Amino acid sequence: MGRRSADFCYLTVMKIRSILLSALFTCCAFLMVTYTACTKDKCDDVVCQNNGTCVDGSCKCPFGYSGTNCEIVTDPCVKVHCKNEGVCENGACKCPPGFEGELCEQLSITKYFGVWMGKDSCSKGSYDVDSLVISSSPVSGKSAKISNPVGLGQQYSVTGELTKANVITIPGQSVATGITLSGSITFSSANSMNFSYKISGFTSDSCSGTYSK
Repeated sequence: MGRRSADFCYLTVMKIRSILLSALFTCCAFLMVTYTACTKDKCDDVVCQNNGTCVDGSCKCPFGYSGTNCEIVTDPCVKVHCKNEGVCENGACKCPPGFEGELCEQLSITKYFGVWMGKDSCSKGSYDVDSLVISSSPVSGKSAKISNPVGLGQQYSVTGELTKANVITIPGQSVATGITLSGSITFSSANSMNFSYKISGFTSDSCSGTYSK
């Protein structure tokens, strides 16, 4: 009976221990839940705009923004993304020569492409030109191919580059056997221009022509 009594006591103690440990774990879990509920994240109800970040209940704003929720734009250029090396100034893109548009996304020279008609007034006389063609050039996005200069024919051409918003500059180059041409085309609009050039070689002349398309 002594041994059975000891075993009974041991089992009783173990059961009580198990009950106490279970109760302890339950209390700890309850306390953790209660603590978590009482220590609410300060950023739970904070909504930061424009990629702002909440830190300890307050919005930390990126460059160009301010305000409680980063809702105030302090830099007018922060949302303006100019293309083709354009630069934003006071909220608007300033485009380099050869580009235009709200974001400098358009090639300026393309509006001048087409068939032009005009008359060249030269030091040696006047000449009608009924099909001076300005088209794209593979040289660059700011370059243009000018076909039939001086009225030589469509098989003859020179290449120029847009050096200002309305000026195509043509450096000296061979346009036909024994003839070199240089000059510039100045546009007063997309449909009106003046072509000034000089030719040299076996013949020399200076000309200025007014054209439209």
